[in-house]
Amino acid sequence: MAALHSIPLSSRLLPRPVVVALLGALIGGVSSLGWAQVPLGALEDFFAAQGARRVAGHGVLFATGALPYGLGHHATERVHWVPVNERYAVLRVADAGLSRGSAAHALGSWAPPRHLLLDRARASLRVEAATAAGAGTGQGVVIGIVDTGVDVAHPDLRNADGTTRVAWWIDFSSNPTGRHAALESELGCQPEVGLRCRILDAADLDELLENAVSGDEPRDLLGHGTHVASIAAGNGLFDASGFVGVAPEATLIVARVTGAVGTIADSDVVLATRFVFEQAALLGMPAVVNLSLGGDFGAHDGSSELSQVLASFVGTEQPGRAIVVAGGNSGEVLYGLTDPTLEPLGIHTEVPVSSRAPVSVPLLTPYPANGRDVTDASLFVWINLYPANGLSVALVLPDGRRTDPIGLGQVETTTSGDLVAAVIHGLGEPAQRDMLAADLPELDLDQALPSAGAAVILIDGQWPAGSNFSIELTGAGRAELWLQSEGDLAPEAGTVGALFTRATPQQTVTIPATHPALIAVGASINRLEWTDRSGAPIRLDPLSASPALAVGGAAFFSSAGPNALGDVKPDLLAPGGFVVAALSRAADPQNGGAGVFSGLCAGASCQVVSAGYALTAGTSMAAPMVSGAVALLLERDATLTQDQLRSLLQAGSEPVIQGLDVAGREGGGVVSVAGSFDAMTTGARTGDERPDAEQSRLRFAATVAVPDSTRSVSALLWLRDATGAVFDAAIERVRVAVQGGTLSQVVERVGPGLYRFRLAAADRGAGDSMRVECWVDDRLFLTGQLPIDVGARRSSGGGGCSAAVEAARARWPSAGPSGLALVALASLVRRRLRAGAKKTSGAASRSPRGIR
Repeated sequence: MAALHSIPLSSRLLPRPVVVALLGALIGGVSSLGWAQVPLGALEDFFAAQGARRVAGHGVLFATGALPYGLGHHATERVHWVPVNERYAVLRVADAGLSRGSAAHALGSWAPPRHLLLDRARASLRVEAATAAGAGTGQGVVIGIVDTGVDVAHPDLRNADGTTRVAWWIDFSSNPTGRHAALESELGCQPEVGLRCRILDAADLDELLENAVSGDEPRDLLGHGTHVASIAAGNGLFDASGFVGVAPEATLIVARVTGAVGTIADSDVVLATRFVFEQAALLGMPAVVNLSLGGDFGAHDGSSELSQVLASFVGTEQPGRAIVVAGGNSGEVLYGLTDPTLEPLGIHTEVPVSSRAPVSVPLLTPYPANGRDVTDASLFVWINLYPANGLSVALVLPDGRRTDPIGLGQVETTTSGDLVAAVIHGLGEPAQRDMLAADLPELDLDQALPSAGAAVILIDGQWPAGSNFSIELTGAGRAELWLQSEGDLAPEAGTVGALFTRATPQQTVTIPATHPALIAVGASINRLEWTDRSGAPIRLDPLSASPALAVGGAAFFSSAGPNALGDVKPDLLAPGGFVVAALSRAADPQNGGAGVFSGLCAGASCQVVSAGYALTAGTSMAAPMVSGAVALLLERDATLTQDQLRSLLQAGSEPVIQGLDVAGREGGGVVSVAGSFDAMTTGARTGDERPDAEQSRLRFAATVAVPDSTRSVSALLWLRDATGAVFDAAIERVRVAVQGGTLSQVVERVGPGLYRFRLAAADRGAGDSMRVECWVDDRLFLTGQLPIDVGARRSSGGGGCSAAVEAARARWPSAGPSGLALVALASLVRRRLRAGAKKTSGAASRSPRGIR
């Protein structure tokens, strides 16, 4: 088999931008997390197998001063190298302009595209209580909306005199106007070779709003960015409905980073984020950037290049800056679709492997929504391996063709008709290392090449609809697998996408939200009923999802933590299901809009509540709640850093209503703006005072611990007094003890009344749980139990999986649902909600064809 090292993309599946992603800082300041994607330099054999298919490159990051050999040096290449900061630079590549030859010598890496992931909401955030206590409205703070753009004509995003609240607008899908040529040049805008970006300032936008030409101002065709912006900062001027955002007087800087179908290039996200912070600094304002986007492919430990570059924009040395990221909508697992012994189904699974027999992991693909009998798609599987050299990996195709099992440092490809697949295991081949060492002798290749603790499986092309694949693991150890689907199985295509059997919602927070430095936000349930534009009441069936829908509870679709490092993720929860906010005119279904406001209930406009407002759901809606809260905190103190802001938000948070998977989904608690402002002003308690056990709480990052002393789990402890107020005790008063495991990191105070520690289960000999004791002044006042995955200690058998795959195949329905997919919400969420929603007037909703 031919050797290769990367992820294919069918040219037939364009337009969807392939993200040629990000190489971390190779010279000076290399992150210890290492590389998280596959090197471009190893793509050549796979490109050859693909024939005419090419990588549509939209951004390669390199360390400053480390341009790759063979790329960026030829005038014929449609590329432009753009510095990001002193550590990173991004190479913009236009319209599939990265040639096969130059890719073979490029020191860069590739990742799949990212996707888009207030009446009652303001009340649940306790914004009014915070305002009464002196919180502001976001004046003097920038909120950056890196999204689908916004409808700048919407009154909620304009001042009372009709002028725009958007200080700057940048659009990576449009050609420059020349109004700001210097800025556009800095960002590599070269329309003559397809490198696009259009920049407008507030005066330009006001001119377009005031002229007699209708529709020449920027629009938002999908409606996602307008909705997000108004949740964070809408002022409610459309009418007297009271749908006001969290920080209604904040200044907006908006970036459109989506293509026509909602896919997003990492390079555009990076450049847009840089643009927001730079322009905010020129305005003399602190800034928070909202990223309601993400993807499932990667190590989920913060090591993706996108995550690392974003993290470089914030930190202790950069006060007044914050980045808030949606945690993802990948947390639901599905039942009732196949053999019960294989369920639940989802995008993440964890597998113990015994040396006695191989373990087969079924990978199920549904019928595409277009009804054709052939699926044209790409599947990207990331596998974390424990230990790195303890497992070999193979892939079985639907027709039974299989790759040979490969070990660390090996790569193999196979083809079957129009289908090509690759298995990549750990470090690159010696030949690649030798080539890079000769071309770039200044690089430390041990740091430059990807981690040995991972394998990647790449599948691209066509296969019979409803067919299944199988991943075979041989050896002794444990594997964690994540799956991302594109093409016919993408979230926007209207199917549930490919799924693993025996899935778990744990560790499904998406990338880049898994990075420890970024603030990741999950979703809670805001409402279950509303009245649509026609006056019809809409009600969602609380039992139509698992966990059941409950106002104040964690949303069933919200991705659960921890990240692969065992950190608490999501960092916070905020209302994300189901939120009313501004409706972009171009996305209104009644006017033929094809955006995010259809699919949750029966009827073309049942999500639209008035001419100016509509409802949708997802962590995309939760993130701007937190961005607005951050803006209010920065208005009070513009010197706060990212970590300080996270600590204040978590310190003031409230517990979620108890339910299934609460430990994994709740993260750092539900945002309370009033609670965070209380935490800012609280004083240290004296030794005569004691916290109250009923009001205090202890939360673990995971629902279960793996019996591996090298893999720890983080925990948070909130101290409260009998009234529920923050109880801030000096760190020397607080002690934590662990039975059945070890305290791998001592307790530390991270915020007012908020303490963090880490614990690990023993490799062997411990029981089925760890008992955690929390002491204050040598008095035990709170305990908790963290289960241990005892089954992971036992060997796992194999065999019998081929029959299981056949059973799964037999139960896939013959077709998927019709209609536009909800971009903001994974289609598996949308389908469950659509089936459970109905008008209370008695009109039953139509059940969609396909999986429900």
